[in-house]
Amino acid sequence: MFSKVLIANRGVAAVRIARTLQRLGIISVALRSKAERGNGYFEAFDEVYDLTGDSVAETYLDVAQILDVARRADVQAIHPGYGFLSENAAFATRVASRSFAFRSRTAAFRTAFSSVAIAFRSCACHLVVALPLASPPPASPRSLPFGIR
Repeated sequence: MFSKVLIANRGVAAVRIARTLQRLGIISVALRSKAERGNGYFEAFDEVYDLTGDSVAETYLDVAQILDVARRADVQAIHPGYGFLSENAAFATRVASRSFAFRSRTAAFRTAFSSVAIAFRSCACHLVVALPLASPPPASPRSLPFGIR
């Protein structure tokens, strides 16, 4: 178990993660841009670190800056939240290379399932039956054949 986790996200997603960490007795570390400094939701976090830069690219997508905060905050893990860096295999790899745990799907998983074609081949290699894509998609699970629901 970890004692301190950096949440590399913002807003409602980050607050939800922080509340879960609090229930588990884990210290939450938040990132904050200049534009967000007056927002009251940062009270939900145990520690808050200010990011430099003005745009999302200069703050929440600046991997070097996020990893520097993680080092300064002395966290054991980074949770990417949703969106932003959560689907970025290169970010997951860089986090792991700095000896932080990445609390999401691994870089290998993201790469393996980066496209439908790759995902179907991977399933076939492991004898997992994958349903063909429906066009248009089924309206509901009830419209699928009985054995597939």
